[in-house]
Amino acid sequence: MLRNNTTDFIGLPKEMWEVIAQLLDYHDSFNLSSAVKILHEWLRVEVARKALAMLDNVQISNQSYNITLLDGLGKAWYSDSESIKRIFNGMKGKQFIASELCYYLLDHDGQVWFDSIIRFSPKKIMVPPINHMALNSKKLNLFLIDEEGYVWQTMTDLDYVKLEQLPPVKEIIVGQEDTFFLTKTGDVWGYGKNRAGLLGLGHRDPVGIASIQQIPMLSNIERIVFDHNLSAYFYQQNGEILVAGVMILNTQSPAAANLCLLPTPLFPAPLPKVAQSFHWLGSHFFLNSERKLDVFIGSNQQPRQDLVPPIKQLYKFESHHFKHSSYNFRDIENRIWKINIMTNTVKTIPQMHNATHLGKLKNNNYFWLDKFGNLKVMYPSNRFKTITNVHHQYKLAILKSFSLNEILVLASTPLDKNKCFFDALMGSMEASLIDESLRFPILIMLQKSKWHKPEKLAQLLLSPTMTTEKIDFKFDRESKLLSKFINITNLLLAIYKEIDANNMQTKDVDKLKIFFTMLVKIESGEIENRDGLKLYFDKFKQPEIKTGFNWFIKSSNEPKLQQRLLDHLVDETAFKFLKRGARLMSNAIIYHYGVYLNNSTIFHKLNEIISVEKNSEMKRATVI
Repeated sequence: MLRNNTTDFIGLPKEMWEVIAQLLDYHDSFNLSSAVKILHEWLRVEVARKALAMLDNVQISNQSYNITLLDGLGKAWYSDSESIKRIFNGMKGKQFIASELCYYLLDHDGQVWFDSIIRFSPKKIMVPPINHMALNSKKLNLFLIDEEGYVWQTMTDLDYVKLEQLPPVKEIIVGQEDTFFLTKTGDVWGYGKNRAGLLGLGHRDPVGIASIQQIPMLSNIERIVFDHNLSAYFYQQNGEILVAGVMILNTQSPAAANLCLLPTPLFPAPLPKVAQSFHWLGSHFFLNSERKLDVFIGSNQQPRQDLVPPIKQLYKFESHHFKHSSYNFRDIENRIWKINIMTNTVKTIPQMHNATHLGKLKNNNYFWLDKFGNLKVMYPSNRFKTITNVHHQYKLAILKSFSLNEILVLASTPLDKNKCFFDALMGSMEASLIDESLRFPILIMLQKSKWHKPEKLAQLLLSPTMTTEKIDFKFDRESKLLSKFINITNLLLAIYKEIDANNMQTKDVDKLKIFFTMLVKIESGEIENRDGLKLYFDKFKQPEIKTGFNWFIKSSNEPKLQQRLLDHLVDETAFKFLKRGARLMSNAIIYHYGVYLNNSTIFHKLNEIISVEKNSEMKRATVI
């Protein structure tokens, strides 16, 4: 493996190829990776990191009764919460938006495609090359921004007209009843019902699209945020925030509100630049540059920062009914929190930990992608279901460009940039494997990774999440280490399977405790080698010992399991591997059947053992 050469590929320095790798698309990355697969390992690893990172660039649409998303490779998906399928015939896009019945895809050539839930047969929309789309889902108006910044509006599903009166725009901000056009120069144009005067034109009369108007008091605007159909907030480049429509001064008395028919400063002084924000009836939430949430109650109060941990992203899911709107955020540990606007309190949603993308359907059910690519939906009873893994196919292709041993090395190295390999491998373990004999040894090896969590590995050992999917995890070049010890792990599983886990009667609880005790003695070092394990087995053969251990000595399904296990412990390395397997298996038993062991002293002893990292672990592999 060439890690230190600076000019080891057609005369160009390594740093140059790393830059090139970042600029390649997915298919080019794989072609280049394959071309230099053997001699230029560093480039292949860099390309694979880039390809895995691309998979996280997911777009989620929140304006439909069905789950719709664009995956990291630009493929659009549709799900009815029971099954999932690709739409637009698998073509690649850079933007995807959806309404209740219609779907629109913007491809990389600037072409816009239309499809619907009724036919699933994409049609091209005849417009010039487009850079961006915006949809008013209530009115089913689609707006398109072409390469020069000019706006096109829906006439029919496939026919559009250019809005000649508008100058070039950089963004279209769509509300429930009103729409703003933010120009490239920072000016604002608008139209809509204007019920509360939120267009900022000095009146409350509706403005039609044909008579769209520029808002004269707004300039140097860089962002616009709606509060339902009551207010609009305009962020100027100098940090000043202006509000038009309803401005509530005291949340305890919402009736005491000003009606701002012209844009009015929200605060006496500008705020520092904020990354994200939302507003709700006099409560204002700003994500500041330190990833903390500044919360203002009313327009003249000091902010509170004591509500929440550091934040990655804010989510506002706005409904036509206030009570159905929800306000969430994702913290730096990818936990999802829900903000109670009425009490200004927050609480976590435990089922949504590890979420990387969050959406909400029009029926108010949440759906999300976790960091492993699992697509999940939550029902009103807080029951959730895993629909599929949208990344399995792609991640498996990337992983298989390496040998299994190389992937295990990458997933176990301490470099933070290699965490993508650990996550990809863990994502594959979420599914059922065609060759399940690989599961146990792979999870054992992943215990070396600094990112592993014992409870997650324990869960995946005995019950993978994606039981409806099976993937072929057979690599061209298997790890010799895993091949050597796969019989040891299979035997541990065979012993465990002699326990009737689905119908735990007294005899099965006794079996579980006996097996669990053996694992703990191996993990603690009380049984420290093959001879010690043989002596432990031999004592149960004595007639005076009546412990029910005979099920292990003479299993009906796997005769003489204990002798077969001893035969595989041919050296010290093999026993160390058994010790790591004992830790994982005992963790799995605690995770799944701890209730049967909770009063056992051996249960608490193991908990003490697994809380301390042992110095006897295998040496870490070479850092790539």
